Amino acid sequence: MLRYRKGIQPVELTALQSTPGSTWGSVGHDIKAAVRQALVRDQGALCAYCERRITGDDDERGRPRMKVEHWRAQSSSAEGLRWRNLLGVCLGGTNVPRGELHCDSSRGNAPLFLHPVEGEGPDPIDHLSYTAGGEVRASTGHPDVDRDLRALNLNAAVLRRGRQAVYDELRARLKRHGFTVAALRHAEQASRAGSGPPRPEFAEFVSYHVRRWLRKRGAA
Repeated sequence: MLRYRKGIQPVELTALQSTPGSTWGSVGHDIKAAVRQALVRDQGALCAYCERRITGDDDERGRPRMKVEHWRAQSSSAEGLRWRNLLGVCLGGTNVPRGELHCDSSRGNAPLFLHPVEGEGPDPIDHLSYTAGGEVRASTGHPDVDRDLRALNLNAAVLRRGRQAVYDELRARLKRHGFTVAALRHAEQASRAGSGPPRPEFAEFVSYHVRRWLRKRGAA
């Protein structure tokens, strides 16, 4: 799960927030498109939950290739239009068995504990660990973290395979560079890039393992 800093909200959303009676359901296509683009910008083009690539454009049928997710259910007072409550997430799987749905497609309206946005709730970095095999685990034993992992199905097979492939490629690349501290720091910097340029898929997963290798070398 990401942890990122929110940028400035789209002016189109600001105008809508000042319009009495406006809800997310009343938002038109152009405003939703502007919100998607701003979310992609802030999140480095990664899903806020699973950290796979997202894009703000539409497919060939004019359908969005991502979702705008409400961390707190949009039915809760004014949360439907609050910028810091909006997240960019992937489609979460289509035409797959129920057990493979993930992110918002798995969550539904289940409450969450961890929050991807800085300053909005518990930091996923403080509560999650990752195995070399691509599994996400609750590192603090907090029961609400396990609940989040189940609600979002962040250990769906497709996500575990994706993380493991990234781990294997990262380890092979670092090995070619001698697993030096300099190479590790470069990998860490790339995974931590700010808003704007796309971050590598599963960026927090990568950062977790790079930090672990740096600690082993006394360079964390």
